[in-house]
Amino acid sequence: MTAAHQSSEEQRLLAETRALYDKAEGAIKSIEHVVGLDIPSVNQLRYAGRHLIDYASANCSDPLEEIKKAKRHCQRAIYDANDASIQLLIHEVGAFQADYKDVEVTDIYPNYMGLLRAKTDAVNFLEQRRTDGQDRETVYSECEAHRTSLSAMVDEIPYAREELNKRVRRQRSDAIGQRVFNYTGLAIAVLTLVFGDNILAWLSHDDAKAQTAAQEIAPQDQEPASGE
Repeated sequence: MTAAHQSSEEQRLLAETRALYDKAEGAIKSIEHVVGLDIPSVNQLRYAGRHLIDYASANCSDPLEEIKKAKRHCQRAIYDANDASIQLLIHEVGAFQADYKDVEVTDIYPNYMGLLRAKTDAVNFLEQRRTDGQDRETVYSECEAHRTSLSAMVDEIPYAREELNKRVRRQRSDAIGQRVFNYTGLAIAVLTLVFGDNILAWLSHDDAKAQTAAQEIAPQDQEPASGE
């Protein structure tokens, strides 16, 4: 079907669908290099392509409806690609939380609480969409907004990890030193409890021997009695 035979509504929908198709393709490519091909979103683009082919065929009975269907599939493709990306981002944030659960993070990553809120918001959004039955094409832009917000914060994680790893190493070194000190003190205390009485007895025995020796030596130093 040529542009001359298209209504203004068809031309508008075609332009919107083309823009959505390009956006969906870009979203798929962004996730593809991380985890491979995202099948649900790719399938949605396939369906969109099929409707566009049907629209262009000479015997199409309802060209406008075919364009509308193609547009909806493009919107679903955008949603599915961003859904997959959000799940990866949520996993990365969870790993970050687990790795540094015993470390002060906010002074190195000031927006840490914002990151956690963005993660929670994204999780709630996806869970709500899976339970409310709302069509994906009506919320695809909202899904994209969650992905964009969370992705920008996750991009800062590698830089924070560098400094946090240094802090973890220092804490471990300090902990090892403290344990050595504690174990040494404990060992001394145990030895004192076990051998303390024996040590005192041994010291007392040595004192008695010294006193006896002194008494034996003392008479030899006295002067002989007069008249002898």
